[in-house]
Amino acid sequence: MAIQTSGNYDTEAKIVINTDADNGLDYYDASKKFGFNDDAVEPYFLVDGVNVAINSISSLPYECEMNIRSGKPSTEIQLMFHNIPDNIQLYLIDGVQEIKIENDIPYPATVGKGDNERRFKLRIASGKV
Repeated sequence: MAIQTSGNYDTEAKIVINTDADNGLDYYDASKKFGFNDDAVEPYFLVDGVNVAINSISSLPYECEMNIRSGKPSTEIQLMFHNIPDNIQLYLIDGVQEIKIENDIPYPATVGKGDNERRFKLRIASGKV
């Protein structure tokens, strides 16, 4: 998944299906390190209380919180998802709205300053789209 913010900075977080991993925090995940640029908007996943940039999972269905850190009070962003396999269904939950996500179709949103905690979730399921 990649996020674009006003065309200035692209930052990325990934979910990887790995049968050797489990669905909790493990050594296949990659911890998130944040930059100091207030113009950057950075997505990350919360797994067992830890911020991760790469979330390795082994089984579906799966759901996780996705936070988006922003240094500005109100920032227009576009979430863009890439490389969703044909046999996977991906849903973005924004508050109470659930959106079926397709490859390379942007989802616009406005995020506030901070981590935008508990606003976004991803739900991943197996099956033809």
